[in-house]
Amino acid sequence: MCPVVNFRQYGSVAALDRAFSNRWLYIGRTNPGAQLAASPLANPYRPCDFGGERGATLPHYRRWLWQQIQDGNPDVLRALAAVTEESVLVCYCAPGPCHGEVVRAAAAWLRERS
Repeated sequence: MCPVVNFRQYGSVAALDRAFSNRWLYIGRTNPGAQLAASPLANPYRPCDFGGERGATLPHYRRWLWQQIQDGNPDVLRALAAVTEESVLVCYCAPGPCHGEVVRAAAAWLRERS
């Protein structure tokens, strides 16, 4: 099972490369400071939209991601296909409630169906 890690724990792309080589996949929003482009799997919802409670976005994200899969969004499907059991998903909310867990489950589900 691929882990979900917090970018802050590593602090840079170079540190992620040293730790995980080419196995890490960024699944967050644009981060110009770290030179990370937005992932097609980034959570479009922010905790502040739901009272600031961590994890409150997850049911909304789960529905959003399912809709993207049903609609055949090619960017989302490609990004999910890139997630393997050896991947390391990188975002900013782990180890707290994180959309990375939803991504991991969706990628595994798609792998089983193919």
